[in-house]
Amino acid sequence: YEITYGDWSSGRVLFRSELGGYAVVLLVFFGMVVALHRGALFRVEALFDRLSERSQLRLQIAYDLAGLGFAGLLAWQLLGLAMRSFDRGIVAPTILRTPLWLPQAAMALGAALLALVLIVQIVERVRRLRQPAR
Repeated sequence: YEITYGDWSSGRVLFRSELGGYAVVLLVFFGMVVALHRGALFRVEALFDRLSERSQLRLQIAYDLAGLGFAGLLAWQLLGLAMRSFDRGIVAPTILRTPLWLPQAAMALGAALLALVLIVQIVERVRRLRQPAR
């Protein structure tokens, strides 16, 4: 409603759109962490249901390791991007002129937290895999 009927001449609509875009980025990057922690990310249930428990653990560890590589690389690249943006004083070409290192650093933090949760899950799954079969 606000975007359709906002005050176009004052730029309020653009202001809201910019903040909305940053909110979406935060929701995606921090939402991945919550979804992974709850077991709702990186899983194909149709495949898992047909495997034994130990095979499920092995496959999930493989997925987690691949995800850890991706999340680690993403966090590293995003942190570098945020640092360069900070050093150069780069701001968004918008009314707010938001320093771009802020959303970039938030994305790097989200990716780093995702990597941390993956590490914890890998350790837990490896411990379970090392337990004697029931």
